[in-house]
Amino acid sequence: MIRGYCCPPPARCRLVVANLLLGRSPLYALGEWALPFDPALLAISTTDVATLNDDRVGRALERLFDADRSSLLTELMLKVISEFAVDTSELHNDSTKGFGVRGLTRRGRPTTWREGHPGHHLGSQ
Repeated sequence: MIRGYCCPPPARCRLVVANLLLGRSPLYALGEWALPFDPALLAISTTDVATLNDDRVGRALERLFDADRSSLLTELMLKVISEFAVDTSELHNDSTKGFGVRGLTRRGRPTTWREGHPGHHLGSQ
C-alpha cells in the first residue's frame, strides 16, 4: 500500500479498467460495483472498497493523465515481455510506415493496396 492512501491511485485506475471491461458503472458507483467481488480478485482490501468514491478515482485518473505516459507504456511493455516470455526476435514497431486500402470486393478483399507513410496518399483522395 502507498503511504497516505486508503486505496492507492494505481489500484483505483485498475478498478476503472476492470469496471469498463466488466460492468461499465459510472465513477460515482465504482465502490458499489466492486462490492460483490472478492477484494483479492481486484487486488484491493475490503477497506479500499469502502473508501472508493468518484473524487478519489477522479484524482487518480488526473495523476495518470499527468504522468509520463511514454515511460509508463515502455515500462509496461518491458514487464509484459519479461513476465510472459514474449519472443521479440521478429517484433518491429515502425509507426512511420503505413498502408492504405481503398474499396473492397464482394468477398471482402481490397481492390487497391498502398504502402508508405500514413499521410503520403492523403492528397490524392
